[in-house]
Amino acid sequence: MAIGKLTLDLFEQVMPHISSRPIALVTVGYPDCLVPASLVGEMFGKDIIDKLAYRDDSDKIIAWHSLGGKLDKVIETRSLLELLGIEITVLDISEVRGGEIICDLNHPIPPELNGRFDIVLDGGTMEHCFNIGQVINNLVSMAKVNGFVIHGNPLVVMNHGFFNFSPTFYYDYYIDNGHRLPSPIYGYVHKEMDYQLFELPPTKRFGNVPDNSWVSVVAQKLHDRGNKWPMQTKYKNSPTLGG
Repeated sequence: MAIGKLTLDLFEQVMPHISSRPIALVTVGYPDCLVPASLVGEMFGKDIIDKLAYRDDSDKIIAWHSLGGKLDKVIETRSLLELLGIEITVLDISEVRGGEIICDLNHPIPPELNGRFDIVLDGGTMEHCFNIGQVINNLVSMAKVNGFVIHGNPLVVMNHGFFNFSPTFYYDYYIDNGHRLPSPIYGYVHKEMDYQLFELPPTKRFGNVPDNSWVSVVAQKLHDRGNKWPMQTKYKNSPTLGG
């Protein structure tokens, strides 16, 4: 789980639509900040660089993410987000970086977490949980009405987790349940400290995507009535499969 340039770009996209300050963010998994201070300065102003704190275990984190030679130290995520006006809560299956709320997303979340957050970030956790329907229900339930859920999950990354995700998974779940997708669904590949996007059809079949590509989705929660299991658009459009 990590925050890279794409995540910061998505925060910039949704933050103008959130009125509360500080912005309440929950992440599922501790998000290591995998961007250099120079990039943070380019995005948010050079004055921010001198205010950043860094992880004492930077070498360990860099090795875990295989970023040796690409990153020399790791920004403490909380320090960066606080400077951006974001207050972070972290859920995880165990205490990895410190301060996490221990929670198994395969089961319903504690009710006190429902409806508390302006942004819910799944930056690469959902694929590691087997009870996938419960997981996405948990993510949406934590968002405030008109809040956002941001996903970054594998599109074609074999054995990274239990699942790879088709765009129709997100489209049918959110649209069937009366929420909205304020931007297209994108695939992306990592390019050093940056990324390359390509738009994905939400429900039509497609091919020719690169290996080790990911899917990026931003959804907005529009109500708090609860969610149902969706039917795939393919079968809604042709319930008899053309028969």
